[in-house]
Amino acid sequence: MTKRPRKSPAPASPGFAEGTGQPPLADDDLPKITLPPYTPRTTPPPVRSKIGPGGRVVIPAAFREALGMGEGADVMISVDGHKITFVTPRAAAMAAREAISRLVPPGVSLVDELLADRRAEVEAEERDERERQERERQERERQECERQERERQARGVAARRNG
Repeated sequence: MTKRPRKSPAPASPGFAEGTGQPPLADDDLPKITLPPYTPRTTPPPVRSKIGPGGRVVIPAAFREALGMGEGADVMISVDGHKITFVTPRAAAMAAREAISRLVPPGVSLVDELLADRRAEVEAEERDERERQERERQERERQECERQERERQARGVAARRNG
């Protein structure tokens, strides 16, 4: 199999957008593109492939196109029983969301529950801190009372000696 030489891009003129002869666009001038939600394209039929050197497998173009994957696209690879599965990160995230949503009863917000749990934890931490500070204050008062009592006793002993 021979490789075709790649065409090198035409050199851009200084201050001009590549190959257009026009000045480059500022970010504000660029069109805003909103992509529709991803939906898998038609599923190609199964094909036979071989494992190449270093364990490499070529994913046929029809498969890549069906998933909207280009060169350099990230994939997640897993073993499922006797199958190796390639999944786009987006598809894996959607599957995870669907699995979690089946476990959550309708009308329950996991975000609200998480926030409520965190607020309760913060309140408990603040209460524990106030209780710790109160114990420390009481300990300081006890120690001060003991110090004052020792001083009174020492003055009484000294007064009896001098008396």
